[in-house]
Amino acid sequence: MTSEQKNILLGAIIGFTLSVISQLIASISKLFYKKYKIASFRKLIFNTYIKDVKDGLMLPGDGNIAELKKSVSNSITKLDYLLKNELTYLNADWQFEAIRICELAKAKLKQVSDQLENYSFKNNEMIMNGQGIKLNKKNSLTIITDYEKRVVSYHKLKTEETII
Repeated sequence: MTSEQKNILLGAIIGFTLSVISQLIASISKLFYKKYKIASFRKLIFNTYIKDVKDGLMLPGDGNIAELKKSVSNSITKLDYLLKNELTYLNADWQFEAIRICELAKAKLKQVSDQLENYSFKNNEMIMNGQGIKLNKKNSLTIITDYEKRVVSYHKLKTEETII
């Protein structure tokens, strides 16, 4: 093999290696960008629709229950609008994950709404002392905490059992 042939072969190997490396870098950067967009969207949904509900549930007492129910209802309505009128037209490779995140948030907020509407009629004393509302708020916080724990595995299709 002559020196000229060696140079041609070396150039071909270097060219092939550089093209593979550039494609690998492009794929990795696209993957990280997608993960960043999904994490940002997940944080946006939580901060916009769920955080206020969670903060309201953590307030002591039962005086804010009507406002809390209204807040949950508004969040469900806005998430429904987002799903039907905006995310269906999103043209991104993370559209499916965004829809799953919103569906889970809407389902969990619906569970919170149902829990806040629940009345405990176990005994008259429990209701008179406001223990039923405190119990409903505690159970609602558990639902929100479950959302926070499972949203990542849910949008990645690793779990399906969270929506009842």
